[in-house]
Amino acid sequence: MSGVTINSIEKSFDQQKILKNVDLEIVDGEFLTLIGPSGCGKTTLLRIIAGLERQTAGSIQIGGQVVDELAPSRRDVAMVFQSYALYPHMTVRENIGLPLTIRRLNFFRRFPVIGRFIPGARAIMREIENEIQTVAATLGLENLLDRKPRQLSGGQRQRVAVGRALVRHPKVFLLDEPLSNLDAALRVQMRAEIIELHKRIGVTFIYVTHDQVEAMTMSDRVVVMMEGDIIQVGTPAELYENPRFVRVATFIGSPKINILDGIVLDDGSLAIGDYVVDRLVGHPAGTKIQVCIRPENIEVSKDQHRGFRCILQRHEYLGSELYLFLKPDSGDENVIMRAPIDQARKIENSEIIYVRAKEKRVLLFDQDGRRIEQNTDNKQIGPSEQHYVAG
Repeated sequence: MSGVTINSIEKSFDQQKILKNVDLEIVDGEFLTLIGPSGCGKTTLLRIIAGLERQTAGSIQIGGQVVDELAPSRRDVAMVFQSYALYPHMTVRENIGLPLTIRRLNFFRRFPVIGRFIPGARAIMREIENEIQTVAATLGLENLLDRKPRQLSGGQRQRVAVGRALVRHPKVFLLDEPLSNLDAALRVQMRAEIIELHKRIGVTFIYVTHDQVEAMTMSDRVVVMMEGDIIQVGTPAELYENPRFVRVATFIGSPKINILDGIVLDDGSLAIGDYVVDRLVGHPAGTKIQVCIRPENIEVSKDQHRGFRCILQRHEYLGSELYLFLKPDSGDENVIMRAPIDQARKIENSEIIYVRAKEKRVLLFDQDGRRIEQNTDNKQIGPSEQHYVAG
């Protein structure tokens, strides 16, 4: 079993709270990603799981065992760092085999010349070499074992760092922004390799990143952290399509979600400037609502009376699609619209266009940034009836 349970973890440096009563259950064998802006506490939480930092309060369990008093070497976890942390004077073979060398060979057996003549040393060294060869074959490093880190590309160095972790057969892999030093093409390649590695070995992966593309494409579940708190936990699709808070909606998705000011009318419908959304809101007239619309959920309106008038300020051509940057007549907020290229070519030279929201895809939030739920009758649930995942 390689599940991880995080119970009420807090961490403070001096008077500053970095983690605030964090609770999280990580399922055995899942790929879970911690994502959030810099300084949100995700790397600190990873280091606490590894035993490299001591929490101020709370407890960590790995495989059902409380590990708070265990040294990092006894927690049966392996950590892959952003900086690779390879020893420059060692070969790839030596870097990968180092954890096994330290664990299985005593001080005297590790001596370069005389160590191998101590009884039992050669048999252990053969076992270590066999395991190095197995890991190297898994990661495509067989032909690089005699090279030193300076002779490797960034992607190859990262594979060596993963191999050094893999050779230990840990219960849990901890990966701290391992792809951030790679160029775009290598990041895509390494994402695929890490996903395939996870499928093959089937142990728990806890991955830290600030890159939402990595989080959305690699993970079984994603944890959004901000200011030391867990804001929402869910699958990538849940976070994108059903964010519980404006902060999550704006953080997940590129380009960012559009946020427009809405107000409830006397008949319970919702207006965005002169544009009336064909939905009823269970709030009093005059209530201000934050209306969030993904760029792909805005479309050209064939009926000028069922859309809002915008000035096309500029566009960005991306081959298969076009981003249109619009300035509505009413309101101060700009709007980004994502359009398929066949439709976009008809409007990219226009100065004025009318657009509307795909109204079933509109997300509504109150002024505190909490989601206003929608029930199956297409009516809005009032504040007293709402259920929130996190505060």
